Amino acid sequence: MGRPPKITPAKAAFLIVVKERGKEITYRDLATSDYVKELGIPEVHYTTIHKAVKRLPPSLVEATMRIFGERVSKDGMDCV
Repeated sequence: MGRPPKITPAKAAFLIVVKERGKEITYRDLATSDYVKELGIPEVHYTTIHKAVKRLPPSLVEATMRIFGERVSKDGMDCV
């Protein structure tokens, strides 16, 4: 019931990786970034991204960060 979520868990996990990668991007900046446009999320408010990220289970965020880190560094990584 209700409207469908604007941000799926997979997209939210990707966005938190982008946000945490540089440690300098805010949710406001993320909402207007090219990453959001590439994901096909039209005109999203930054609080929507923040709420979607907060709803993610920690295990999904950890797995996403690990996969991203391994693809970037080519070495196995432990994500904490």
